[in-house]
Amino acid sequence: KDLRSQLSALGSQDDTDDVDLVPLSRFSLRNFITAVLVVIALFVVLTQLNMRTVIDSVHHASPSFAALSFIAGCASWIGSAITLGTYMDSDKRRALDVFISQVAQSFAAVSMPAGIGPAFVNLRFLRKTGHKNNSATAVMTATVAVQFATVFSILIIFGLFTGNNGITRLVPTGTLAIVLGILGLIIALSMIITPVRKLIMTKLVPPLKNFARQLLFLITQPQKLALAVMGSIIQNLLLGLSFWAALRAFNIPANFIDTTFIFLVANTVGSAAPTPGGLGGVETSLTVAFTGVGIPSAMALSAVLLFRVMTYWIRIPLGAAAMSYMNKHNLM
Repeated sequence: KDLRSQLSALGSQDDTDDVDLVPLSRFSLRNFITAVLVVIALFVVLTQLNMRTVIDSVHHASPSFAALSFIAGCASWIGSAITLGTYMDSDKRRALDVFISQVAQSFAAVSMPAGIGPAFVNLRFLRKTGHKNNSATAVMTATVAVQFATVFSILIIFGLFTGNNGITRLVPTGTLAIVLGILGLIIALSMIITPVRKLIMTKLVPPLKNFARQLLFLITQPQKLALAVMGSIIQNLLLGLSFWAALRAFNIPANFIDTTFIFLVANTVGSAAPTPGGLGGVETSLTVAFTGVGIPSAMALSAVLLFRVMTYWIRIPLGAAAMSYMNKHNLM
């Protein structure tokens, strides 16, 4: 407080009124968590992923299918750009800037868990393009809602047509029931405790209500909803194509629909890992899922590593270049 008062005294009243307060602390929880996640990522890379195996996998892959995997992975940015751009204000939307913001997410994935990095980049981009906080939050809510609903719908449709049940292959049904039962019990017991109940009602319920209102807002705009869903479908199908190409690069016979279904399930489960870009979790879940359908583990691991090289590691420099562009043009 003394430091703040002395600093304020150095300027005029008009200057100090416009100065934002900056918290000073010896310990930053955010920096600490970030450091922990980086350490976990390094541990995963150095101990669980053999770089010699990665190099061998890429070296023995078919160049044409490996190139297709990379191109399809990069093209998926178009789909996510369509979804985000649909709900932006038309006077603040430039197609090139929206696309580059999606490319920049590949660089954010280096230090942030899967899902958090894209949300952070999108939110910063929306604010820099002139969207106020409430408007930017609304656009983000709409985008996340569409992407979640689209993935869920694709899983249901593909599952019905193929008769495939990839969820039980990754998570046993009995285990899933036990986890859901324990989660329900914890929620019920939490509502009994008055302080916890008040915390939930004041901190958790309002965002959920806002989310529900945004979903209602989506339903009342069918044209925008259809365009956003189309973008999300393009994004997910291209990622499925990218992984299918990675399998074909090792002459693994694979059906595109089956591959996309299993990929979406495994990638969703693996992305829940709290490591940058889902490192470790994505590789493990994809390998387990495709091993479970009869693909030899060595070949499945090779395809997974090739896919991650083409859609994660190689795209990091592209994301860094996009981030530099956004910084120069005051978009980040």
